[in-house]
Amino acid sequence: MEIATVESFETHVKRGWLQGLNPAHRAAIEALQPYNGCDWSKRLRDYSNPDKHRHLIATGGDGIFYVHSSLEKDLSRCWGYEREAPHPVPGQPPVKIKVYFSGNVAFGNGAPIIDTIKEIKAGIADTLTKFRPEFLSG
Repeated sequence: MEIATVESFETHVKRGWLQGLNPAHRAAIEALQPYNGCDWSKRLRDYSNPDKHRHLIATGGDGIFYVHSSLEKDLSRCWGYEREAPHPVPGQPPVKIKVYFSGNVAFGNGAPIIDTIKEIKAGIADTLTKFRPEFLSG
């Protein structure tokens, strides 16, 4: 459960969303709400809710391709996926090339996808670690 305001959280508690949880557990869940400064739970909501409703999440990014040819340099010293390409001179054997892509993919708000997912994963892992004693004692 991720709620945007204290009032919304209290309304959901009154409606029984956390029924059966003790006050310490309720407090722990409330501490994970964005209005309490928990950014990873906001990101989790922002990126998982559209998927639940079958909407795509806007992404973007930038990148650059590097293409090195055996006509220019020793390919053993280049990064990339090796391929063959037609020789620029007709009748000559194909030329070996290496292609390397470097770039960044981000959510529509500019947040890097990989870093954001790592942050959410770390937040979830930390939360599970904090609740682990409760799972084991139950």
